[in-house]
Amino acid sequence: LSFIYVPSPFAMLLATLDPRLAIRARLKHEFQLKLNDPQHPQIIEDPAMTHWVYARMNIYPNFHPTPKNSLLGAFWGIGPVLFWWSIFKTERDYRERLMKEGKYEWSPFQICS
Repeated sequence: LSFIYVPSPFAMLLATLDPRLAIRARLKHEFQLKLNDPQHPQIIEDPAMTHWVYARMNIYPNFHPTPKNSLLGAFWGIGPVLFWWSIFKTERDYRERLMKEGKYEWSPFQICS
């Protein structure tokens, strides 16, 4: 009777059964041994930190557009323009209404009423 392990879709594989997790656990163990060895002669490079620094320095090749990025870009790109347009239009309409009513007196020193 031979038994073939079939992983459950609701649970993770054990590190000893998943080859990727086994490699990751072995690399982590080796890194921890180097890090905690007081006699280690050279500088220890953390591969995760090296990868992070590379991705941080080369932003554009590592950028992936997502719906969230697109919405935030539209909000911060078009939002301020629409905001200031509405402010200036409201102010202009208010002044035009005052001019039509005859209540607006223009002064060269008047910045905003």
